[in-house]
Amino acid sequence: MKIGYIRDSGFDAISVDVQRARLKTAGCERVFEDSYATEGAELTKLLVEVKSGDVLFVTSLVQLGRPIKMVLELVGELAGQGVELRSLEEKLTFSSAEDGPVIKVFNDLLKMNLALINERTKRSLSIAKVIGRTGGRPTAKLDDQIKEIELLLAKAVPVRTIATSIGISHTTLYRFIKSNPILKKYAR
Repeated sequence: MKIGYIRDSGFDAISVDVQRARLKTAGCERVFEDSYATEGAELTKLLVEVKSGDVLFVTSLVQLGRPIKMVLELVGELAGQGVELRSLEEKLTFSSAEDGPVIKVFNDLLKMNLALINERTKRSLSIAKVIGRTGGRPTAKLDDQIKEIELLLAKAVPVRTIATSIGISHTTLYRFIKSNPILKKYAR
């Protein structure tokens, strides 16, 4: 049986109507259609109903979902069940477990891509550090309020109350108290 699958995320380059038309032209007898509202329920139903000898058509491998690792696992699972998968856009056909080397190449390319992203991120962070830029929220400038904070802590005013009155979070104030030699004696 020829089965089609459509996933409409609302952002796909290929509209649902175009996907339906392409799957009908490919001869699909049945089409499962997911949207952002169904959250993959139709794909799950399709995977339960598909059997050896069936041909699953998608307009693009992107329709099978994200991340790509999930797509590769799905392609391998279908091949293991004897289900042929055809992607019309990429003109790819996965028909058996013999396609395992192709899936392995895709998996290796995925790992390489992740390594390249990691390398670029580290390089960008080191460049930012050299020019004096760091990530995260700016640190609270509380040095001029040490005496006020110390007075309130000495009167046993709760840290949360002090933080609210200064306009910072209580975790920031706890961190400041622990790191400041004058206030450290009030740390709990």
